[in-house]
Order: sequence, then structure tokens, then C-alpha cells
Amino acid sequence: MDTEGEGKYVLGLVHGSVPGAGAVPPPPPDFKLSQFALVVKDLAPVSAFWRKLGWPEMTVTHTPIRERRYRGAAGTFEQELGWHRHGAVTYEWIRSLKGPTVYDEFLKAHGEGVHHLGFDVADFDAALARWAAQGMKDVQSGAWGEAGKSGSGRYAYVDSEPAGGVFVELLFSAK
Repeated sequence: MDTEGEGKYVLGLVHGSVPGAGAVPPPPPDFKLSQFALVVKDLAPVSAFWRKLGWPEMTVTHTPIRERRYRGAAGTFEQELGWHRHGAVTYEWIRSLKGPTVYDEFLKAHGEGVHHLGFDVADFDAALARWAAQGMKDVQSGAWGEAGKSGSGRYAYVDSEPAGGVFVELLFSAK
């Protein structure tokens, strides 16, 4: 399904086995893939496109973020998030409202597209330390909700370019 001309994405569906998909080593025990995230300039046309395909309209949030950090300094960024939840993995659509942000950097360098994969982690600080030890530092982070209360959490984008990859988001939610 090629909608690139409409400013959207090329989507491929695979039926049957995926070539080269043999035994895959398991992820670290405290990592769980929970999110595919894309950066876009405008959420409305993206939502309309997916609605045409039979998906529900995306839910849009603008959650207040605290403890904002951007490239090692205090951050002033804001974003609006669109959500599609289907199956075990959430699709997150990000529109930057105020920067600087890693989203703005991505849009300038690549245009709209896949920005990061999100992973739930059991121990946020240990996960950050493990990635930093491999040369992959967090470049933007923050927290939501009231610290330590159920429903609150923390996140950090880890720059995995040294390993040749897309950004990785580490997510921790208080229970």
C-alpha cells in the first residue's frame, strides 16, 4: 500500500513466513517491545488515512511532562501524541509543538517516519546504565504523573546510532 504521494507511508503486509526469520535470540528479560513510534507534522491527516483503512480514529493526548531533559540540559519541549492500540504493540504518532526536540531533529534530517521503538523496562536506571555502558546515551527524557504514584512513569530516548539503529525509548510505569 503506497501512500507516499499523499505524505503518508509505504506499508507492506507479509503473508506466510518471513524470509530469514529463523530462531531469534530473546531480548533481555526486563525488556518488552510495547511501541512503534512515528514523527509526523500533523496528526489529523494520519488519523484520517488510517480511518479509511478501518482503524478507529486515533486518541490524541498532550500530557504534561516534568523533569524534561534535552541533550544533557533542561528541556522546554512539548509534544502532542496520537495513539492507535491494536494487539500487544501500541502505535504512537508524535507531533512536536515546541522544541528543541529529537523529533524536530528527525523531521529535518529524514522527514516524517519511524522515529523509535519503545520498550517497557523493569528497572529504568539500570536499563539506562546498561545502554550508556555500550556508548548509547539518552538524548531526551522526562516523566509524567506524580512521581511514585500508580500511572506515573519515566521515559528516555537512547541514541542507538552507534549500533546502527533507530532511537530506542525506555519506558517505566509505576504500578
